[in-house]
Amino acid sequence: MAKVKEVKEPRFSVNKLGEYMGAKASRRRKLIHDQKYPSPFMTSRYRVAREAIVKFFISGYDETIITQAIDEIRVSALKDEEKDNSILALEEILKTDLPDLDGVTIQRYNPRKKPKLTVKGLDVSVNPDLVLMKDDKVGCLKVHIIKTVSSRLNNEAQKLVGTMLTNFTDLYLTEEDTPPFKNYCISVDCFGNSYEVAPKSDSRRWADIEAACEEIALRWESI
Repeated sequence: MAKVKEVKEPRFSVNKLGEYMGAKASRRRKLIHDQKYPSPFMTSRYRVAREAIVKFFISGYDETIITQAIDEIRVSALKDEEKDNSILALEEILKTDLPDLDGVTIQRYNPRKKPKLTVKGLDVSVNPDLVLMKDDKVGCLKVHIIKTVSSRLNNEAQKLVGTMLTNFTDLYLTEEDTPPFKNYCISVDCFGNSYEVAPKSDSRRWADIEAACEEIALRWESI
């Protein structure tokens, strides 16, 4: 059995933070526990499916990329459960209401270093899947792929993720005098078959994000 490594400093992924903010108290505790003691298998889950989805976006929604990936997964060496869930994720992305990105330059996000947001003592790993650009407009897109119903992002959670994508874009993806374009800061929930762009007004949501981050940081040692 693989040894579970403890994460010493408070750290959350952006999608899990969105999930946390919409969760009940008991679920919140488990989310902190799972981020502090991450399963070594979680990092590779849906890896093949995510790669196909990234290529799908870059292609301008060429569905043959998804159908070919499904065929390849069926004959791959993945374990049966991972095969089934990966295929299901790819089938679901084809059912998902996706944003109109016509004319937008779509690039894979792949920096040498992966900067984080630090909010009220919590490191938030954003790591967007894609960078979106058109003229002087810049944003980024993050895909959420989890089959479990309780782990899906509702519309408000996706808007919170979009708000954090806006902040990340402003800090790391745009020039100093170019603000992020909120319509290109997009959260996509694969199994939820939905997407949300960052809200135009985000001051209230940012205050909620800060409060959640502070709460996690304060509880980290006790979990």
